[in-house]
Amino acid sequence: MGDAVSSHVVALLAKELNDALAGKHLQKIQQVGENTFKATFSAPKIDVIIEPGRRMHVTNYDVTAPEKASQISMFLRKHIGGKRVERVYQHENDRIIVFDFNGFLLITEFFSHGNFVLVDGAGVIQFTFRKEEWKDRKIAKGEKYLFPSNAGGKIKEVFSPITKEDVEKKGVNSALDDFYSSIRVENPKVTKLKNRLAAQEASFSEFQRLADDERTKGDLLYSNYAEVGKIIELGSCKSGSKVKGKRVSLDLN
Repeated sequence: MGDAVSSHVVALLAKELNDALAGKHLQKIQQVGENTFKATFSAPKIDVIIEPGRRMHVTNYDVTAPEKASQISMFLRKHIGGKRVERVYQHENDRIIVFDFNGFLLITEFFSHGNFVLVDGAGVIQFTFRKEEWKDRKIAKGEKYLFPSNAGGKIKEVFSPITKEDVEKKGVNSALDDFYSSIRVENPKVTKLKNRLAAQEASFSEFQRLADDERTKGDLLYSNYAEVGKIIELGSCKSGSKVKGKRVSLDLN
């Protein structure tokens, strides 16, 4: 998808979001993946998936959230939970979509690695998903938020999964939602637990192998019980011992 079309799609997405959300209240925001959030707006319920640098769209699919809210989610709820959406808009012609919560701006950047920034009424950053710094711009808590002088250029991955035909047929939100619904968003804690389980399974397999080796040796001893008994009677059960000038050995391999 070319730059001009991509810029046009960002504008269409912002308009679709504004039409759907303006006047609604943010009920809650949840972190449903390492870099992914779900914002739920009031009746009728609308869920919006936000993944800075990659995607943003209304979803009609069930996206499971963890039972315990992340610190980021709790912070955002404290500041903008229950607030009314005044409007959703694209900043100028940039790869930036802004949610205006009547005193707070929730800004999603789709350039570079992407970012998710909460700015108060004085323009001061209260939260940023990533701390970043350029020659003329610094994104960090307590800093004045400055929109980039030029965030133009190619939108790398944000809207690459959809085509112009998808947009014309379904609209941006539905096209993105249909594409990403097939990609499972996994909570980072679940990923960590899966990695731990995989490590435990690997350890168990090693213990099982060692147990099988010891069982094999035991079976060999049992099957050679008579010979072992003779060795014991001769006063030695060690492989390589000498008894009456003769070398006695028992191969258990």
